[in-house]
Amino acid sequence: KMIGALESEGGYMCNTEEKEKLRKTLWPDGKRLNRDIIAKPALDIAKAAWIDVPEDTKFLMVIGEKIGPEDRFSGEKLSVVLTVWKWTDFGEMVERMKKMHKFSGEGHSASIHTNHQDRVEELSIKANVGRVEVNMPHCLVNSGSWYNGQPFTTTIGCGTWPGNITSDNINWRHMLNYTWTSVPIPEYVPTDEELFGDYLKKWGKD
Repeated sequence: KMIGALESEGGYMCNTEEKEKLRKTLWPDGKRLNRDIIAKPALDIAKAAWIDVPEDTKFLMVIGEKIGPEDRFSGEKLSVVLTVWKWTDFGEMVERMKKMHKFSGEGHSASIHTNHQDRVEELSIKANVGRVEVNMPHCLVNSGSWYNGQPFTTTIGCGTWPGNITSDNINWRHMLNYTWTSVPIPEYVPTDEELFGDYLKKWGKD
């Protein structure tokens, strides 16, 4: 049903032979993404790959198989090429997604289309990303939107996962200098129990 819904929106599912043609077009040397296909219409990419598609095709699809450098389709493509993954267990799919992010895009963003709040919470807790978009067009909102409250940006911070200093959407607030003026206040030193109470109850001090 999902594939049919995607096809009704202009998606074209590549068969095995077409997938290999597309792979060679996107990564001619097997590693570096072909800059000539970046942000190009689906028809242009299909033509470059010698794949015949309907004239109303808006994006190309392939079935995901492996994760990592052995299958570049599991990483970022910067194009209207969608890798579709089969799954039966949501928790397992989240872990699979984390492996994809580790390979390409850790700290960046994830999205989910669902009416199950528990899945939204599980994804938000487990995903190593700075943004989780819920029931929204991912690529159009993770850099800020009037209807999701995220700051507008052209630079997305990805946190310490890939070595960034922040996981925020970089915006004007990050361009301000702040001066912290401190004055003496009554000293209060919390006890170990106040700081680590739950841990100490479970594990003790030794």
